[in-house]
Amino acid sequence: MPGRAIPIGGHSSGKAWRRTIWTLLILAGAPIGREDLLARVATRCEELGDQAYDDLSAARHAFRHDLQRLRGMGIGVVYRRNERTYALDPLPLTLRLSEEELFAAALIRDSFAPGPHGPAVHALLGRLQALLSGDQRAALAAATPHVRVDLVGQEQDFGGHDWVIAALQRAMRWHQQIEFTYRSPGAERAKWHRVEPIELVYEDRHLYLHVWDHHFRGASRYRVERILPESLKVLPAVLAPTDRHIRGRELRFRLTPERARYGVTERFPDQRAEPQPDGSIIVTARMPDRFRAVQTLLRYGDGVECLEPEDLRTELGRIGAVLARRYAVRVTGGE
Repeated sequence: MPGRAIPIGGHSSGKAWRRTIWTLLILAGAPIGREDLLARVATRCEELGDQAYDDLSAARHAFRHDLQRLRGMGIGVVYRRNERTYALDPLPLTLRLSEEELFAAALIRDSFAPGPHGPAVHALLGRLQALLSGDQRAALAAATPHVRVDLVGQEQDFGGHDWVIAALQRAMRWHQQIEFTYRSPGAERAKWHRVEPIELVYEDRHLYLHVWDHHFRGASRYRVERILPESLKVLPAVLAPTDRHIRGRELRFRLTPERARYGVTERFPDQRAEPQPDGSIIVTARMPDRFRAVQTLLRYGDGVECLEPEDLRTELGRIGAVLARRYAVRVTGGE
């Protein structure tokens, strides 16, 4: 390897440790000869702007120190004489978790028991569990955290949508638009859409796809299991990466003094609360989409009044009128 610039980090402990970590990462890939290993470490260090040396003997000296550091960390490196390569010691590492870390692992396990991302999460936990000692594996298996993040309903079946979710994640990664047909409860027929997917979000025990519609210049969301799998198409054109986390329209509503007594839960982006002299609170926020805003405000029952926008106020009034007619007999009956 004559003439090759070999960065060995000089007397800087920070550079030496970075070089040691690169040595570990390269060794973790596959067995490798010393000269090839030094060359690859040199390339990585140069990319970070570390000082390089042309002295091959100094590089070999630094390599010996790197091996000593790794062994001091409990990471074994073996030299295979017949292959003239270095490799990580195949003996398995042992991971020891604290009580709090075991609790966290059990919480993640139980929270992702259902849902489309459950298998991937459990595969990762299985890899971690394999590194635990026998007593810790038993402790994790028996752990009951009595806390659960309620992501999706136990009865939901995403089996036919696994590839849909994978395709959506690829489209989001590469900023590609998608086309699909969607079954909405409020429409008699499934409707075709072309949108840019922004993110997948677990909300209200469902998995939603948040999107930006370039035609209508608006944000919306769709339940993943209502997308017809055979209709999904990822378009080949790649969009320029920009910030498409859309702010949405302004929303203003008033909470009654009874509802506002202990403060306001943050349910919308950019939410601001203005306490009023009568004890009520006026909330100003951004409304990602109208359907979600309607569902959220209805949770407050009669403890809320929508002030803006007018179309949302009209929709809530329409729902209120329907409910008044539906329950008129019960209401006038003195219950």
